[in-house]
Amino acid sequence: MTTRIPTAPTAGTRKGSGMQPAPVLLAIVLASVLPSEPRAEWIFDAEAGSGYEDNVSRADLSRDKESDIAILAAGSAGWPFHPTEGSTLTLTGGFRSAFSTTFSGLTNHAPGLSVSFRQKLGLGAFAPFIQAGGRYDLQIYEDDLREGAYAEIDALFGKRVSERWGFKTEAGVSRRDADSEVFDQHAVFAGIHADIALIGEIELYAGYRLRIGDVTSSAIPDSYLAKASKEIAPDEVFGDRVRAYLLEGTSHGLQVGVSWPVSDRASIDAAYEYVVTSIDPERDVKDEPDYQHSRLHVSYLHRF
Repeated sequence: MTTRIPTAPTAGTRKGSGMQPAPVLLAIVLASVLPSEPRAEWIFDAEAGSGYEDNVSRADLSRDKESDIAILAAGSAGWPFHPTEGSTLTLTGGFRSAFSTTFSGLTNHAPGLSVSFRQKLGLGAFAPFIQAGGRYDLQIYEDDLREGAYAEIDALFGKRVSERWGFKTEAGVSRRDADSEVFDQHAVFAGIHADIALIGEIELYAGYRLRIGDVTSSAIPDSYLAKASKEIAPDEVFGDRVRAYLLEGTSHGLQVGVSWPVSDRASIDAAYEYVVTSIDPERDVKDEPDYQHSRLHVSYLHRF
């Protein structure tokens, strides 16, 4: 992964997003591979929920940590079809909105496109599969400096081990270009996820993700953060004195959740996630550089 590291921290720079043409290129590629009469039916999904996060500022010190509750809404329309036996190509368009109840600048809306191709490696319900995909989202924030675009490419391998449980592994790269370079995020990631069906079709799931790349921490001016940062800019979302610091580090994330079907087309999902981030040792100048945050999310999902 290549990142821009100036010789000394600089003031946050405003710039236009460099990924705007991506949806056009994606549409051209899809138009060239989609059959004129695909065998498929549209899939429509909707989601509404709420999430609590205990450290939205991604701060190290207790004095700088800020918590928030957000109201979430999302919708998508997907078009899957089967170009060959055992394969599925899916194009999806959708949006996701998060309304912060504490920090108006964090309220955001993200329309986007995604495409994925899945190939089963055998016959039957328990055959393993591989999948490759990509997504592109515009990210429209109330805080102008955070506005930008997000792109991700990933690959997966998965298998149903039995009727009750299965697993999948993933690896990929992501890039976020914002109007201010201090909010740029370039990273690589890998993870493993498993799910098991319990009594009454209730599903329990858990996962681990490793992420290596950029993180942005917002805090009152700090000499340690200044020395470790690649970019620095004011972050008035959290107060007039607060600065945003672009850092490079490694994150370890654990997630557990449960999905409870309430009808043939609807379910309630609850998940808890805990993430610890350590600053790149080459740029770390103190002994305990961990940034911890956790998130609790509850939502209602409906498929039409």
